[in-house]
Amino acid sequence: MRAPHSALIPAEAFHLAFDAAFAPAAAAAGLSRRGTKWKLVVAGHGLQLGFPVNRRSAGLPDVPGEFRPEIAWQGTVSYYQYASEADFQEMRALRRAVVQKVVAHAQPNRLLTVIVDGLDIPLRVQHPDVALYYFDENDAAAWGGWFGARVSAWLARFTAAPETLEAWCRRVLR
Repeated sequence: MRAPHSALIPAEAFHLAFDAAFAPAAAAAGLSRRGTKWKLVVAGHGLQLGFPVNRRSAGLPDVPGEFRPEIAWQGTVSYYQYASEADFQEMRALRRAVVQKVVAHAQPNRLLTVIVDGLDIPLRVQHPDVALYYFDENDAAAWGGWFGARVSAWLARFTAAPETLEAWCRRVLR
């Protein structure tokens, strides 16, 4: 039987590893750091970007840690509103790779089974709260690098046509 394994890293360690990879690209894209949020003025209104961790899952034995991109600009904005199809595919692959790493090290458990089954739930614009997963500092740094490599392009798409998630839903999901 395998020994219990966990994400082992608390939220603070996740953010240290994530931010080390994300911060240079965020700063180069014009974002400034204030506390746990990255900020920029877009169309006269403040944009706030953060990556909160689900503290209830951080460090639990045999399950991945969870986080998500959280964006506010005159209301909620879904990161996925301005993501490309290639971004979606890469995010799904990163989520799956982390969960497979956890499965390889973990003892079987009900919560992990639910997470594995949920990997097929697609990332969608109208569901910005779907968890992204990490297991260790390497995963946190990989996610920080991934978001960092895309932050300039994401901001360019957003600033070209900024809208809240509510406005997007009214426009697209009528």
